[in-house]
Amino acid sequence: MLEFILKLSFWQGLFLTTSSIALIGIAVILLVKKYVGPRLKKQHEKVGRLLFRVIAGLIALLISLSYANRGLRRARSLTLRRKKPHYL
Repeated sequence: MLEFILKLSFWQGLFLTTSSIALIGIAVILLVKKYVGPRLKKQHEKVGRLLFRVIAGLIALLISLSYANRGLRRARSLTLRRKKPHYL
């Protein structure tokens, strides 16, 4: 399957890959709604909301750490540039 996708042009391969991933995702969502959905209770919804909030907080933490790391690297490079002797 991978060789077939690699033989296609970039746009065809991109379309085929994203379409197949989207179709698999939609199939999983429909199956879960069909088999698990009727058995859900109010308690499950509360746990789902809590899980969503925790994941959102962790993603926000990862984003803030990546920006902080970027700023730290930039500050280090600026201090190293200032400390280098200028021979010219």
